[in-house]
Amino acid sequence: MVCRGVFMIPAMSVELSVSNALKRDSPSTRKRPESLQFLTGHVQDAILDESVRRAALIGGCPHEVLLAEGSVGETDYYSWLAAHLDTGFLSSDHLLADDVNWRA
Repeated sequence: MVCRGVFMIPAMSVELSVSNALKRDSPSTRKRPESLQFLTGHVQDAILDESVRRAALIGGCPHEVLLAEGSVGETDYYSWLAAHLDTGFLSSDHLLADDVNWRA
Protein backbone atom coordinates (compact mmCIF):
# COMPACT_ATOMS: atom_id res chain seq x y z
CA MET A 1 0.00 0.00 0.00
CA VAL A 2 1.38 3.44 -0.92
CA CYS A 3 0.45 6.54 1.01
CA ARG A 4 1.99 9.89 -0.12
CA GLY A 5 5.20 8.27 -1.35
CA VAL A 6 5.64 6.19 1.78
CA PHE A 7 5.42 2.44 1.51
CA MET A 8 3.36 0.78 4.18
CA ILE A 9 3.41 -2.93 4.82
CA PRO A 10 0.53 -4.44 6.75
CA ALA A 11 1.68 -5.79 10.11
CA MET A 12 0.39 -9.26 9.31
CA SER A 13 2.75 -9.48 6.29
CA VAL A 14 5.77 -8.59 8.42
CA GLU A 15 4.81 -11.11 11.08
CA LEU A 16 4.44 -13.84 8.48
CA SER A 17 7.77 -12.95 6.89
CA VAL A 18 9.56 -13.07 10.23
CA SER A 19 7.92 -16.35 11.23
CA ASN A 20 8.78 -17.89 7.85
CA ALA A 21 12.38 -16.72 8.12
CA LEU A 22 12.70 -18.28 11.56
CA LYS A 23 11.25 -21.58 10.33
CA ARG A 24 13.83 -21.99 7.57
CA ASP A 25 15.97 -25.08 7.72
CA SER A 26 19.49 -24.74 8.96
CA PRO A 27 22.16 -24.97 6.24
CA SER A 28 23.11 -28.47 7.36
CA THR A 29 19.57 -29.79 6.77
CA ARG A 30 19.04 -28.11 3.39
CA LYS A 31 19.47 -30.24 0.33
CA ARG A 32 22.69 -29.51 -1.49
CA PRO A 33 22.28 -28.67 -5.20
CA GLU A 34 22.53 -31.71 -7.43
CA SER A 35 25.35 -30.04 -9.34
CA LEU A 36 27.59 -30.43 -6.26
CA GLN A 37 26.70 -34.01 -5.33
CA PHE A 38 29.75 -35.44 -7.10
CA LEU A 39 32.02 -33.42 -4.80
CA THR A 40 30.70 -35.19 -1.69
CA GLY A 41 33.53 -37.27 -0.29
CA HIS A 42 36.16 -35.11 -1.98
CA VAL A 43 35.37 -31.75 -0.35
CA GLN A 44 34.31 -31.18 3.25
CA ASP A 45 30.57 -30.69 3.75
CA ALA A 46 31.12 -27.37 5.53
CA ILE A 47 33.01 -26.00 2.51
CA LEU A 48 30.29 -27.16 0.11
CA ASP A 49 27.55 -25.63 2.27
CA GLU A 50 29.48 -22.36 2.55
CA SER A 51 29.89 -22.21 -1.23
CA VAL A 52 26.12 -22.58 -1.63
CA ARG A 53 25.52 -19.79 0.89
CA ARG A 54 28.06 -17.43 -0.67
CA ALA A 55 26.83 -18.14 -4.19
CA ALA A 56 23.30 -17.21 -3.14
CA LEU A 57 24.57 -13.91 -1.73
CA ILE A 58 26.37 -12.90 -4.92
CA GLY A 59 23.97 -14.46 -7.43
CA GLY A 60 26.50 -16.97 -8.70
CA CYS A 61 26.93 -20.72 -8.82
CA PRO A 62 28.45 -22.70 -5.96
CA HIS A 63 31.07 -24.33 -8.20
CA GLU A 64 32.22 -20.87 -9.33
CA VAL A 65 32.74 -19.89 -5.68
CA LEU A 66 34.69 -23.09 -4.99
CA LEU A 67 36.96 -22.53 -7.98
CA ALA A 68 37.39 -18.77 -7.56
CA GLU A 69 38.29 -19.01 -3.88
CA GLY A 70 40.64 -21.92 -4.45
CA SER A 71 38.70 -24.34 -2.25
CA VAL A 72 38.89 -26.79 -5.15
CA GLY A 73 41.52 -26.80 -7.86
CA GLU A 74 40.36 -26.79 -11.47
CA THR A 75 42.13 -30.05 -12.32
CA ASP A 76 40.61 -31.82 -9.31
CA TYR A 77 37.14 -30.40 -10.01
CA TYR A 78 37.08 -31.51 -13.64
CA SER A 79 38.67 -34.90 -12.97
CA TRP A 80 36.06 -35.62 -10.25
CA LEU A 81 33.30 -34.45 -12.59
CA ALA A 82 34.60 -36.70 -15.38
CA ALA A 83 34.77 -39.68 -13.02
CA HIS A 84 31.20 -38.97 -11.87
CA LEU A 85 30.06 -38.88 -15.50
CA ASP A 86 32.01 -42.09 -16.18
CA THR A 87 34.12 -40.47 -18.86
CA GLY A 88 37.80 -39.92 -19.38
CA PHE A 89 39.71 -36.85 -18.30
CA LEU A 90 42.95 -35.60 -19.81
CA SER A 91 44.83 -32.80 -18.13
CA SER A 92 46.10 -30.61 -20.94
CA ASP A 93 49.00 -29.37 -18.81
CA HIS A 94 51.19 -32.14 -20.18
CA LEU A 95 49.77 -32.46 -23.67
CA LEU A 96 50.17 -29.00 -25.20
CA ALA A 97 53.46 -28.13 -26.86
CA ASP A 98 54.78 -24.55 -26.84
CA ASP A 99 55.94 -24.61 -30.47
CA VAL A 100 52.55 -25.51 -31.99
CA ASN A 101 50.19 -22.94 -33.53
CA TRP A 102 46.85 -23.87 -31.93
CA ARG A 103 44.79 -21.29 -33.83
CA ALA A 104 42.11 -22.75 -36.07
